[in-house]
Amino acid sequence: MKLLPKMALAVLLPVVVGGVVAAWLLRQQWQQGEAVLLQQAREGLQVRAAALSRQLGEQYATLQLLASAPSLRGPLDRARVDLRAWSAASLGFQGVYFLGTDGIAISGEGRTVDLRDRPYVQQVLVGQAVRSVPLASRVDGQALLVHVVPVLDDRGRLLGGLGAGTPLGGLFTRLTPGSGTPAPGRAQLLLLDGEGRRLAGGLDGALPLLQVPDPGTSPLTHALLAAWRPAGGPDQQVQAAGRAWRVLQAPVDGQPLQLLLAQPQDELLAPVQAARQRGWLLLATTAGLVLLGGWGVHRVVGQRVRLLLDGQARLQHGDLSVRLDTGGGDELADLASSFNRMVDALQSSDQRFRMMFESLPMPVSLTDLDSQRYVDLNPAFAEAAGLPRAQIIGRNMVELRLAPDAAAMQRLFAALQPTGRLDGLTAASRAPDGSERWWAYSVRLVTLDGKPMALAVASEITAVRRARARLRANQRMLMRVFNLVPEPLAVIGADDGVYVQVNQRWEEQVGLKRAEVIGRDVLGLGLMGDRRQAMAMRQELLTTGRVRPQLVSVPRRDGGMLEWEVSARLMEIEGRRIGVWVTHDITERLVAERAMADSELRFRQLFEQSPVAMLFADRSGRLIAVNQHWAQLIGHGLGDMATLTDWWALARANPGPDWLAADGGRPLPAAECLVACKDGVSRVLMLGGARLDQGQIISAIDVTDRRRIEAELQDLNTTLEERVRQRTAELQAALDDLRRAQGELVRTEKLASLGALVAGVAHELNTPLGNAALMASTLAGRQQAFEQGMADGLRRSALQAFLSGLREVSEVLDRNLQRAASLVGSFKQLAVDQTSYHRRSFHFSEVVQEIALAISPTLRHANVRLVDRSDPAVQLDSFPGPLGQVLLNLVNNAVVHAFPSGAPGTVSIVTLGVHDGWLRLAVQDDGRGIAPENLDRVFDPFFTTRLGQGGSGLGLHIVYTLVTGLLGGRITAHSPVDGGGTRFDISLPLVAPADNTLATQPAVP
Repeated sequence: MKLLPKMALAVLLPVVVGGVVAAWLLRQQWQQGEAVLLQQAREGLQVRAAALSRQLGEQYATLQLLASAPSLRGPLDRARVDLRAWSAASLGFQGVYFLGTDGIAISGEGRTVDLRDRPYVQQVLVGQAVRSVPLASRVDGQALLVHVVPVLDDRGRLLGGLGAGTPLGGLFTRLTPGSGTPAPGRAQLLLLDGEGRRLAGGLDGALPLLQVPDPGTSPLTHALLAAWRPAGGPDQQVQAAGRAWRVLQAPVDGQPLQLLLAQPQDELLAPVQAARQRGWLLLATTAGLVLLGGWGVHRVVGQRVRLLLDGQARLQHGDLSVRLDTGGGDELADLASSFNRMVDALQSSDQRFRMMFESLPMPVSLTDLDSQRYVDLNPAFAEAAGLPRAQIIGRNMVELRLAPDAAAMQRLFAALQPTGRLDGLTAASRAPDGSERWWAYSVRLVTLDGKPMALAVASEITAVRRARARLRANQRMLMRVFNLVPEPLAVIGADDGVYVQVNQRWEEQVGLKRAEVIGRDVLGLGLMGDRRQAMAMRQELLTTGRVRPQLVSVPRRDGGMLEWEVSARLMEIEGRRIGVWVTHDITERLVAERAMADSELRFRQLFEQSPVAMLFADRSGRLIAVNQHWAQLIGHGLGDMATLTDWWALARANPGPDWLAADGGRPLPAAECLVACKDGVSRVLMLGGARLDQGQIISAIDVTDRRRIEAELQDLNTTLEERVRQRTAELQAALDDLRRAQGELVRTEKLASLGALVAGVAHELNTPLGNAALMASTLAGRQQAFEQGMADGLRRSALQAFLSGLREVSEVLDRNLQRAASLVGSFKQLAVDQTSYHRRSFHFSEVVQEIALAISPTLRHANVRLVDRSDPAVQLDSFPGPLGQVLLNLVNNAVVHAFPSGAPGTVSIVTLGVHDGWLRLAVQDDGRGIAPENLDRVFDPFFTTRLGQGGSGLGLHIVYTLVTGLLGGRITAHSPVDGGGTRFDISLPLVAPADNTLATQPAVP
């Protein structure tokens, strides 16, 4: 801001601020005065509304007290006497009358008036009270506020209503005492009903009570009520007859009435308006005096200050010859002398800057940003450009080939604008001899003579760039050699553990690209074993300068593991310590070594645990080992013999030792020998063996018993045929008896299963049928109670209670009977399937659900839970009866045998899947399992572990017969040795074999 405006501001600002503050304070006083006037008017209106509410409330309470008089409930003559007395008493009523239920009003004098067309009569006839209803009396036409209180007999029945009227004129006169006839334009009071209709009062002089204002007779009142909104709030400003009116509203508590106070805005706020006019006059006078003082300051000081400003403007434009008059002897003269001395100093400084600019050895240039052309430069710049200074001034960077094109030059100057500086820029130029020269330069944004300029300082970096080019070439060659090294190499920071570089062989071995690991931490990638091992190797590198070969395990991306042998050397390059790590992948070697060790271990175990007696000797015949069976069978160990020849001498075997050299081939020919064993027994042994690279193996099999049995069989064959015929006849007779007994037992077992089903279903039916019987008896009792209640008169509450109870009983009956019907239907289907081999299409889960329903009592009694995990989408074309018999027998077998008495357990039926037209399922329990010695016999007929305890031994045999016979499937039993229950795996064709029938003779597995 210029000096003169500052001086004017310094003089005028306090005055203006003071005036604004004074105006604000005056405005607050005016607003406070308006609020006080409005509050006084509002409080006066509320006092009148409270007085009106109190008076009408007292009259209504009096009428309520009179309505309880006994005479109103007796003969009409007595009621008339009281009505006449009440009308004559000074109660504030125009008259008291009794309104009958026929709508006829009776006064104390006996007059009757038909009031049936009055709207409030209907409220009275339904027992509602009426308060302050404005209307004109039909007797004398007087405006009244009518109150009616219902009159009830001793039993609460409506007899009629006691009514009375309050004169509206007298009531309103008491609200406005001494006001006389309303004067137009003055504050006036209006009484309205609850819907905003005028009852009394007005702005146009005396208006008849209850008359609706109209534009002809009462234009001002009509206009004000038309502009006033009942829902607009208790304080409204409206326009009526060209004036602004303030309308205050107050409701009459407990009555459908409201009071309005209307007064012109200017008259209501007249004291505040007078104070406001005086305040504005004072502010205007003060402002005139301030302006007069400012004009005087301008005449005395302003002209000399303007001369100072003109000199400063000429100096800004570079005119160093400007000088100011120093006469006057005041502060402005001292300021002019200081200005002249400053101009002299600037001339000296400009000369020194020009001398430094010209002698600076680095190229310096000054460019106008608006025209983007050079405006000044030093001799070093002209020398670097190879042109005279005059030929460079006025040209731009593109013309001097310091920028490739105009767009690049535009981008350079655009980048300078935000920060005002650019550093580290490079540019190329051509020397007079044609060689290329490179420059590094910085640019600063400066302002000269009000224009933005770019000041650039450059230094030549041609030699540096050439050195960097040679360095990059050496680095590329070194990197090429680094990548061609056949060993995986990684350069890692020794202090921070961050990958610096890896070669191509390392990428191939690890499976990670160079860009994925450079700059990442070794511990984060996990390529140096676990964290503890990696930290130990880093500490060893920093302490000793090397890491001896160590084995680390590294996870591969495919989930496998790599075994590495890593070593490292510590180096220091440019002040940074790095470790060069060499990695050898020994995964395949370790796998081969472990495989060899495993192979030797397996051979040793096979050799020791072989059921054949074996001896191992080297190629010279020296004994290496004998296995346990050799020591048990023959007895001669390594302590008894050292070579094969020694053993041959001890065994006295025939053929002799020449048998080993009988053939040059690798397998040794089999030979049967009589060998003398260490226990003194001579045994017939079948000798065999093979030659290996490391030696030879000799095996011996004891065939002594075989040879003895062969001799006995030879003797037996001569008498065998006769004995076979006899034995065959005996066996055939026994077999026929067994078949008959077995068939009877199978039928007995099926009937027993069906009996168990009947008992279970009967138990299940007992609950819903019992509930249904209970609900039927409950319904009969409620019906009897309802019939007794009808004798005293039918009531709606009794009928609703009976219908509600009937609905509840019907719902319970329906649920229990549907449950019983479902049980009976399931049992019928299950019984038909169990007693016949009917073939049909069915869902496997339906059979499981029917079985679960049938045996649920048995399961609950045994504390066993059946889990159904069958697939509801599996459908079979087979025999549901035999399939249900199979599942039933398996579940019952688990309940009886798998769990100790009373112990909880779970039996699951699981669908394992459908594949190639076969259904695989399993029935499994979590019980104690089957002993290994009994597992192969569970499907045998008559095999049971509860012999003598009710077990027949045919349950699982029937299961096996039905699955492998009629159903055309397979079944196997599994029970882990260490417990964990029993599982029966069943495979069934989705379509049972067409030509398969139940065999009369059960198949024995």
